[in-house]
Amino acid sequence: MNLVPPSVAKRVIDTLQWEVDYASEIDNYRRCCISCLQALSRIYAIIPTTCYLAKEAITKDGDHPICGSASCVSI
Repeated sequence: MNLVPPSVAKRVIDTLQWEVDYASEIDNYRRCCISCLQALSRIYAIIPTTCYLAKEAITKDGDHPICGSASCVSI
C-alpha cells in the first residue's frame, strides 16, 4: 500500500468506496476493493466521505472489544 501517497489517499479511498457500492457481488473484484479500502483506511486513519457518523449516535461498549479496535462502537 506504499504506492498511494498521502496526498491522494482520500481520493483513492472515496473511489474504492464508490466501486464497492456499485460493483457486482458475483465476481472477486468487489472483495478486492473492500480489502484495499480497509487497508488504506487503517494506514491513513481515513474513512470514506460517504460514511457519516453522528457523534450522538456513537457510544463505547466496554473496554475489551471482541473484535476491532479499542474504540469499537455500537450505533
